Amino acid sequence: MAVHLSPALKDYIVRLVTATRVAPFKDEIEHAVSPRGTLALAAAAKARAYLHGRDHALPEAQLDRFLMHVDLTLPDPDTERRILDLVE
Repeated sequence: MAVHLSPALKDYIVRLVTATRVAPFKDEIEHAVSPRGTLALAAAAKARAYLHGRDHALPEAQLDRFLMHVDLTLPDPDTERRILDLVE
């Protein structure tokens, strides 16, 4: 089964990752998400969908939680919320 990643979801991943690299967060996050990390996030979203028997990746609301709690360690919950507010 092929898992689809919509153009809107790809764009969301890029915006979410970019938010870890720009002001005001670039000074608060020790290691921003890399280009390979961006690809890994997309692959992880597709893998998770596949494991749950879906032919599409996670919706945005679940994807940001997946990134923030599995792949990216932020200094505090306030920074997490501010990144998500910036992306939305």
